[in-house]
Amino acid sequence: AIPYGTRLLTMTPPLVKTDGLVEVLTTRVGPRGATDKWSYPDYMDLRAADTGMTLTGWATGKTTVQTPAGKTDSPTLFVSANYFKTFGVALARGAGFDETIDDPIKVQSVVILAHSFWKSRLGSDPDIIGKTVILDEVPHTVVGIGAELFEGHLAFQEADLFVPLERYPLLVEEKNFRSDRGNDWVHIHGRLPAGISVARASAAVATVTSQLAKQYAKTNENKAGIAKTYQGIGNLI
Repeated sequence: AIPYGTRLLTMTPPLVKTDGLVEVLTTRVGPRGATDKWSYPDYMDLRAADTGMTLTGWATGKTTVQTPAGKTDSPTLFVSANYFKTFGVALARGAGFDETIDDPIKVQSVVILAHSFWKSRLGSDPDIIGKTVILDEVPHTVVGIGAELFEGHLAFQEADLFVPLERYPLLVEEKNFRSDRGNDWVHIHGRLPAGISVARASAAVATVTSQLAKQYAKTNENKAGIAKTYQGIGNLI
């Protein structure tokens, strides 16, 4: 049982390229425990900083989808534009997201369908790219089909849909949510370029969060960031 449990904990989902892949976390400081979630402003500051790596943000949720068979609540990953590139997973069909989906001013209604969802719910429609599906009563244009077997970058993840992070419900619905440093909900992963070590990237993240702790003491005083090598089930379990 122990060897089997160990294999489960180190399991990597199909197709994810793990070399150079890291997760960005916070460590325990004072009364604040370690966490794998960040506020949206912290995520934006980390992404804009020179950490020596490319960062991607994501969050989980559910979306009500109108299909020919009726409505269904589908597990959804809300992701930034470079999500698939960061995890090294190519799409089966379509061009996918471009960088404009990360524009907080012009929020786009586009979606990438998981291969299994496209097959089981939409009959493997060969002309699905460019068509619309209704998510939470809003038409979304299909811009891609995920690779077969890929339903997310973590073990036991089963996402049916991939939607732009900027369409995360609370970002769309609550005016002040975008600037709230006290609400941690964004997960961050990154990919290291050749020649950059995890230790170097971790030090860079720590430098950024140290600056944020001084600048925004009320919310960030005990928030210290690090980077750790990617684990298929996450570094905090």
